[in-house]
Amino acid sequence: MDLPADFLLFEQTAWVSVHRGGWDLPGGGRRTIRRPVGVHGVYVNGVEVYGENGYAL
Repeated sequence: MDLPADFLLFEQTAWVSVHRGGWDLPGGGRRTIRRPVGVHGVYVNGVEVYGENGYAL
């Protein structure tokens, strides 16, 4: 079978970074950003959509 798949490529010690904030939501709302550490890629239908450098699309 040659079917595409969705998968997450990560290290055994994956975690999230410390949070940082931004005030860029509509109406000046605050959001919190936490980056994945140890995650090497997220693939949807066989296409990388998130990698070590951020979103691929």
